[in-house]
Amino acid sequence: CSAPTKDHPSECVTNNSVSWIGTEKANANCQDMWITGTGQISASAQVGRIDCGDPNNTIVSPKGSDMTMQVDDKWFYQSGMPIHTMEWLIDAYHNSVGQNAVMEMDFAIDRDGLVDPVHEARYREFGKWIRDCYGSPFGRGELTKTSLGNGAYRVEFEVSQAGTVDRAVLREDIAQGQRVRSWPLTVGDAVVG
Repeated sequence: CSAPTKDHPSECVTNNSVSWIGTEKANANCQDMWITGTGQISASAQVGRIDCGDPNNTIVSPKGSDMTMQVDDKWFYQSGMPIHTMEWLIDAYHNSVGQNAVMEMDFAIDRDGLVDPVHEARYREFGKWIRDCYGSPFGRGELTKTSLGNGAYRVEFEVSQAGTVDRAVLREDIAQGQRVRSWPLTVGDAVVG
């Protein structure tokens, strides 16, 4: 991390341009998470000194949400230390990646340079859950894009297969920065997200 300065007392920008959000719990508690802005403490943070980014800043610096596999924020391997449950990891994923951050998870290597088999099994289980849940779209329908004026658009599509939809992944081309400020998700006439 870069050294704190008078103007940016909590700045933490790594060589890969990912800014630390200010917590190691994989939960930024941000109302909105922006990939722009570095080291700025957002007024939208619900607790503490969290870097939620700045939608009006031109510096692109995705937010890094780091966490440990072992409970109680233990970064170095301790034999017998409990690890997080799948439920906790799923919540952490949704509260980091789902809020527009990069999830950075540790690998606590033992003194022999190995990953504990219990940890390995949980890493594999978590990876499988991510691939199963987000690896391929539920259905790709024909997209219809309609301009509503003032830079607003309506995008509609039909789901191409039967089943239950319990989440949506929206992605923005950020070649010109993060520009989408808000969006509703509707099914029929009901706003669901």
